[in-house]
Amino acid sequence: MYDVIIIGAGVSGASIARRLSRYKLNILILEKELDVSMGASKANSAIVHGGYAESHDELRGRICYKGRVEFNKLNQELNFGFLENGSLVLAFDEDDKKELEKLYKMGLENDLDDIEIIDQKKLREIEPNVSDDAIAALYCKGAGVCSPYEYVIALVENAIENGAKLKLQSEVVDIKKNGEIFKVKTSDDNVYEGKFVINASGLNGAKVSSMITETDFTIHPRSGEYLLMQKGTGEKIKQVLFQTPSPKSKGILVTRTYHNNLLLGPDAIDEEEIDLGTHIERLAEIYKLGKKSVKDDVIDLKKIHPFFCRAKTCIINWRFYY
Repeated sequence: MYDVIIIGAGVSGASIARRLSRYKLNILILEKELDVSMGASKANSAIVHGGYAESHDELRGRICYKGRVEFNKLNQELNFGFLENGSLVLAFDEDDKKELEKLYKMGLENDLDDIEIIDQKKLREIEPNVSDDAIAALYCKGAGVCSPYEYVIALVENAIENGAKLKLQSEVVDIKKNGEIFKVKTSDDNVYEGKFVINASGLNGAKVSSMITETDFTIHPRSGEYLLMQKGTGEKIKQVLFQTPSPKSKGILVTRTYHNNLLLGPDAIDEEEIDLGTHIERLAEIYKLGKKSVKDDVIDLKKIHPFFCRAKTCIINWRFYY
């Protein structure tokens, strides 16, 4: 009998497992893949965002900055890899500058104390390889990049050290409630009993939820593709470079990864089904848009790494059942 069964070993499930493992609880983590962090948690921009991109009226707006300032301490505890290199949202015309003002205002409402709008001169002082066409930027000093899969691995390892159990290749196929006890059946025909179930299954969140209760939400996948360059190519860029956001995404970014690769992307395409493939026409558009942010010699296609794609949900969801 487990006190808590967590479904999903991505960043949400791993974070929940680590936090709960501080207490005297019998915890089980169920993951359908061969390893942890095999979904969207491994294939993403790996940006530790500043906290200015969402309104204070939204939960994400109120908690993003609070989470961001914990990352140095988290990295000291878990050693997963975090670089506080800052971020820049670039403006290329007067309309973009108005958008920077909106982001700056939201940042202040979210209690950020390390943001400012900078002019061309200061922009080029802190980011020499930025495009000559950029006329201003919103600078957030404390944003950064991490190693996302190593972050999840470290969270799960810490939870296991504290007594949590991890079962891989254990896809949840059925959940029944018998009185106060949940019976969770997995693809290998094992049945695990628990007092509480936490659904942190990402893209499968609605499917898992429907096993437990009448589900009032659906998940619509959105894919994003990236261009990833060889190790060492990230040296030409110091900060995370964003373009002004669109209604669908934060825009194409150019950044160095924690391991010093240059990364461009992602785009954002709504899908009917999960598609983890890459598409040459989408990658060509990412390359074209990414070049807008930097000088011509920054992106060298001769040093391209195999492409990768992420699939993310339009609903960031974990649910707690009791």
